[in-house]
Amino acid sequence: MLQHGLSKQETFDNLLDKYKYAKEIAAVVRFTPSEPAKMKYRIWNYFLIAILLVIMTLFMLSSHSVVTLIWYGLLIYVVAEMLVEYYIYVTVFSVFGLISGVAIFITSETMTLLDAIVLAIITLPSSILPIWIAKKLCPPPIERKESYINKSGEQRLRIKYEFSD
Repeated sequence: MLQHGLSKQETFDNLLDKYKYAKEIAAVVRFTPSEPAKMKYRIWNYFLIAILLVIMTLFMLSSHSVVTLIWYGLLIYVVAEMLVEYYIYVTVFSVFGLISGVAIFITSETMTLLDAIVLAIITLPSSILPIWIAKKLCPPPIERKESYINKSGEQRLRIKYEFSD
């Protein structure tokens, strides 16, 4: 529904009418970016992909590890598909990359200070950018408690979710 141009609130309301599980539907809709949000932050997503490709290339040149290729390939797939709920893993791997780069700098005689600075300049944005993009693409819904009277005539509270697109 979001891919067809409906807002998050319209999608949530339509799904709620059909399935009646507000909390679960809100969780799914929350981590699905709307088309306008995708278009607005697409350039930042491409920038993040480019940074990940550079980091992957640098690690491949230094370690020749297939595991590095697999992990960074998965991270690039997550970012390319805008699977926002998994962006935290991009940040985690970038931080690990920064830590391992510092460790290599400390223990290696071949890595220069300039190499370490370049590594830090590349990995710091890849640590911060995924969190920022995720918050912009999929802000959390506002939860409001509203009272209502059920079929038994009792006054109850329910949580109403409001999405900002």
